[in-house]
Amino acid sequence: MKIDLLGMRITIRRQPPKRRKAPTGRPIGRPRHEPTYATRARVREMAAQGLYQADIAAEIGISAPTLCRHYQAELDASPQIIGGQND
Repeated sequence: MKIDLLGMRITIRRQPPKRRKAPTGRPIGRPRHEPTYATRARVREMAAQGLYQADIAAEIGISAPTLCRHYQAELDASPQIIGGQND
């Protein structure tokens, strides 16, 4: 803790850390997931079979939150496919 000339505390704010980069200059970490028609169809098929979201995500190679973020419409549509009716 530092104190200025008037006896007031000075708060030193640190800048947020910059995103680390590999020696090639590219950011470190996983690339952003981009849904494709094929993966959407696969998610819809597995959801219709009644698989858990965690299992579907593992099959595609993404996390469960990423699955919900990008494929919520396919996950919500699965009961309609199982029942064979469009409400």
